[in-house]
Amino acid sequence: MRSAADKRKEKEMSRASRGSDSLHTYASAGNFPLPESPCKPPLKKGKAEDDAVISTLSQLINSRSDALEKMVGENALKIEGLKKTVDFVCAELNDIKGKVGQFEARLNTEKKKMEQCEKRIADLERYSRRWNLRLHGISEKENENVRAESIRVCMAIFPEESKTLPDKIDTVHRIGKKLPNSTRPRAIIIQFCSRVTRDGVWRAAKSSEFLRANGLRFSEDLTTFDRERRLLLWPVVEKARKEGKRAHFVGHRAFIDGSEFNPMVRHRKRSTSRGVTREVLSLAAREVERNRSVRSVAGAYGICHVTLHRFLIRKRKLEERHDGNNPPLPPVGYSSHRKVFTQEQEEQLVGYLTRAASICYGLSPKEVRKLAFQCAVQFQCTFPESWSKSQMAGKDWFTGFLKRNRSLSIRKPQATSVARASSFNVYTVGHFFNNLNTVYTTHKFTPNNIWNTDETGVTTVQAPEKIIATRGVRQTGAMTSGERGKLVTVAVAINALGNSIPPFFVFPCKRFHAHFIHEGPPASAGAANGSGWMQAEEFMEFLNHFAKHTKPTQETKVHWHLALQP
Repeated sequence: MRSAADKRKEKEMSRASRGSDSLHTYASAGNFPLPESPCKPPLKKGKAEDDAVISTLSQLINSRSDALEKMVGENALKIEGLKKTVDFVCAELNDIKGKVGQFEARLNTEKKKMEQCEKRIADLERYSRRWNLRLHGISEKENENVRAESIRVCMAIFPEESKTLPDKIDTVHRIGKKLPNSTRPRAIIIQFCSRVTRDGVWRAAKSSEFLRANGLRFSEDLTTFDRERRLLLWPVVEKARKEGKRAHFVGHRAFIDGSEFNPMVRHRKRSTSRGVTREVLSLAAREVERNRSVRSVAGAYGICHVTLHRFLIRKRKLEERHDGNNPPLPPVGYSSHRKVFTQEQEEQLVGYLTRAASICYGLSPKEVRKLAFQCAVQFQCTFPESWSKSQMAGKDWFTGFLKRNRSLSIRKPQATSVARASSFNVYTVGHFFNNLNTVYTTHKFTPNNIWNTDETGVTTVQAPEKIIATRGVRQTGAMTSGERGKLVTVAVAINALGNSIPPFFVFPCKRFHAHFIHEGPPASAGAANGSGWMQAEEFMEFLNHFAKHTKPTQETKVHWHLALQP
């Protein structure tokens, strides 16, 4: 007998079978396509098939690994070969770099030698031309005797040597080839045998009335470099002469008031004369203010209308700023270069440098440039970027600073000890001279009783003098008693009449022996000290030596001044 549960299960199964049959019927009718799906899961592969797959995969992996291993080996060999090639190329490159460096060093050496040779050749050419003079203005003739004509002119301007001039003149000829269409006579070059005669003729030619009357003139035989240099310096010399200064040439150099003028490359010289003056622009502006057009006035004065227009704008601004009460004319042309410091700031800097030098703490050029940079930062001035990079002012600024302030110059200071610097002041010096005046007034010393004493150091080995030796030898010796001598102190006293006492020696040894001063100055004395300097004991011996020769008494007192060197 079936239970209720079994009956219920059968009903559900029958209902499900009926639904599936209707679904298949609907699908078969073409109303809804159903996907094809397996009704059973796939069967599992067997163990033999798995082993075959594994063996196939292992064979494939082994073959691939062998191929990769072979490829890695070949690549390793190639890499090793490339490494050797790169090492060889690097070695060759380093060798080439070394050779290039050697060639560059040799090239620089040869360049320096060439420059020295060129300078030497120029000096030799300049030296050889110092025996020559050029004569200009003598007309050319056929079959002329240039030597006789030149001697006649030289004798006319330098009659002191008229008898010897024919023998003092060596070679005379004209310079260059004669041009067919040229009417200007060629210059004559005269070579003298005597430099003294040549200089005498040259000095006499500068103020010769004979040359001026005949239209002749002498000139120096200069090299090409010297002529170009003189052309460059001539405007400066001409300007100095117009200002009343003494300006002249010596070879290629120009001297103004006894000092050589050496133009620097950093100074740009004006190469043109273009530009309009302020006076011309002021007159043109007045014409425009009379209701004339800018272009017509500019055309009448020969100036650019844009320049005139800008001048008028600046002039009107100045008039508005000054309310028409005599305003100044606006500036014309390029303004001066931008200065880092104002005039007041530079005066402060000059005062500081002067004060520092006066108290023996002067600043070197490099320290001045550093100080200028610090001042520019402190004053918030506009300065070049190069100052910030180097933390100091530039060399150009320093050169311009010295030229703007002629009271400053680069000097080599003398070594001064702190004791001397602190003692040498107004109070100490004044006190000394007051005491000296009191002593002279009280005792009334005569010149023979006024003595001055000082000491000096004498070395036992003197520096040898210059000798004549073979040129090119690196080292030349001179025989002395030793390469480094010992210092011997010598004390000497001299009175106002010029008389002196015998010297007193202090030898650098422990004990003094009489043979130390053998064959020395008569009646001289000596002492010994390990350092060679005069100490207290040696000073007392010197006082006894001084008193022995001066013989001071109560009636004839001696004024003795000891020059102390702190």
